[in-house]
Amino acid sequence: MRGATAMTQHPGEAGEGGGSPSPDRPEGRLRHRDLWLGLGILGTCAVLYYQTTTFPSVPALLSQNVQASFFPRVLIFTVGFLTLLLIAFGWHKRPDRQPAVKPVTLLTAVLTAGGIALIPWIGVLAAVGVLAVSLPLLWRDKRHAAIAAYAVLLPASIYLLFTLVMQVRFPTGLLAL
Repeated sequence: MRGATAMTQHPGEAGEGGGSPSPDRPEGRLRHRDLWLGLGILGTCAVLYYQTTTFPSVPALLSQNVQASFFPRVLIFTVGFLTLLLIAFGWHKRPDRQPAVKPVTLLTAVLTAGGIALIPWIGVLAAVGVLAVSLPLLWRDKRHAAIAAYAVLLPASIYLLFTLVMQVRFPTGLLAL
């Protein structure tokens, strides 16, 4: 009965019988969520880069050798480079071995978006302080003294570096009345 052994196949083997596509095949790689996430991020970077081309240019006398689009473009290129690394390192992973996204990850994204949404009302530095307290608490960090120090020192460091040293002004929100 040589035919009986040929009929038994394991999932993922070639031929009829199903199973997930092999990561060595193109269709297995195209299912990888790092690829689709990365393409989405790269698309967002492209849109944001285009937005920087619409920034008005600053006269040379006022520019301090840096145009308004410089720092956003540095950030966009950094995110784009890290996204390319995400795609490259995730290319050979098997799609079925990836763990599901944990709820705390989604809550972190929602809380961060909420902190950003607070900026017009409380300002950048206060929003950073709020996030510096709320995110570690969300992650169930028990070092309350370290969280308190972090929540004070991070905004203070940002203020010292950007406002006093680099002369960059952040939105202060309605609290600056």
